[in-house]
Amino acid sequence: MVLLIVILVIVIAAAIFILYNTRIRVFVLKLLGNIWHFVTHKNIEKRLSEFGDTVTQGILQLKYKLNYYC
Repeated sequence: MVLLIVILVIVIAAAIFILYNTRIRVFVLKLLGNIWHFVTHKNIEKRLSEFGDTVTQGILQLKYKLNYYC
């Protein structure tokens, strides 16, 4: 049980790190796009790029609102 909790905490920490680090997020999204293209032969890089841009805008707005209220 403790091992599962530790693994879950590590996965959540990695997801948060990827979410807030733009360079890592772009790398991971490109990697996922390449893997998806290799498996399905469909190109989803445009959609992943749009998703990355949307996440970036959301994080910037979240930081702005947090600074506004502090």
